[in-house]
Amino acid sequence: MTVTKFGYELNYKTEFIDLRPYADLAMRRMWRIQFPNKYGASIIGGGPGAYGDGEKTFEVMILYEGEPCYDTPITNDVLGYQTEDEVHEILKQIENLT
Repeated sequence: MTVTKFGYELNYKTEFIDLRPYADLAMRRMWRIQFPNKYGASIIGGGPGAYGDGEKTFEVMILYEGEPCYDTPITNDVLGYQTEDEVHEILKQIENLT
């Protein structure tokens, strides 16, 4: 399955990715993605308190079983002001967590 988001195509098999708008709350855009390894990500941009403008930069929070996860080799916090390419690379790293 090819999903176009953040200005590029994410090529994943249907069973490995479900990237869809989760919410669009007053200038804040949010997506959630879940992988079979039980890890996923919340990606937001725009709106008060967000570490990204939702257009060119985004905030990424790693999730485990749908809850915030702060103890991965990727980061121990949210990742703010990530470009589209950086978000894509982070998603690939999350998909490969064990």
